[in-house]
Amino acid sequence: MIGCSGRSILLIFAMPNKPGEFSRFDFPEVLPAPLNEIWAILKNSEMLTWAEKVKFAIGLLPAIIGGQSYVDAQDGITVKD
Repeated sequence: MIGCSGRSILLIFAMPNKPGEFSRFDFPEVLPAPLNEIWAILKNSEMLTWAEKVKFAIGLLPAIIGGQSYVDAQDGITVKD
């Protein structure tokens, strides 16, 4: 994914059960969003189990199918809603 600044995206997270260790999600520039996000999630083997990856993918389906209009429509909705 290319950010607004024209740079590729790399997300780094602290490992919850491994203090001082980090896990990275690399978003390949050659794939358009949201495919690059799916790729980054699937390629991460340090932080997410396959079961967690499947749950994450299911949660992303509405945004992938509905596109930006779906994402924009969710802006005012809270977790409680």
